[in-house]
Amino acid sequence: MNRITYIILSLFFLLPLSISAQEEITIIENEESQTITGTLITISDTEEYITTDLKLYQVTNKNLALLGDLVKDMVINVNDIIAIVDMILTNTYSIVADINEDGNLNVNDITTAVDTALEIEPEKDYVESYRVEDITDVWIKSNTVDAVDQH
Repeated sequence: MNRITYIILSLFFLLPLSISAQEEITIIENEESQTITGTLITISDTEEYITTDLKLYQVTNKNLALLGDLVKDMVINVNDIIAIVDMILTNTYSIVADINEDGNLNVNDITTAVDTALEIEPEKDYVESYRVEDITDVWIKSNTVDAVDQH
C-alpha cells in the first residue's frame, strides 16, 4: 500500500472497509479514459476512493460496459461496428471500443465486433470503469488546515 492509502485508513479505521490489492483500474476523469495502477477502497455502497502513489480519486460513478457496445444497447451490432470504424478513422480511443484490450483501435477490434455480432464468437467481455474526481489537492489542503488548527 502507498502513503495516501495509509492516511485514508488511519482516518477511517473505525469504519468497515474493503480494500483491493493494487491492480490495473480504468478511470474516466474529465471525459478522458486511462488505466492506472491503484488501490480501490470501499467505505460504503456510496463512498469509494482510488489511490495511487501520488493521487487520491473519489469515485463518482461506476460503469460496467459490454466491450464493443458503443451505442449502449447491450448488443453488438452494425451500429457499434460503424462507431468503431469512425473512431479508427478519426484517431480517437475508447476502452469500450478496444474489444481485444490491446490499447489500440484497429482492424482486430472490427473483426472481433463482426464475429460477436454474427455470434461466431458468442462470449462477451465486460469492462468496469470508474468515473472519478481528483481530490488530492483538496484533501491535502483540508487536512493541512486541520493539523495547523489543532496546534
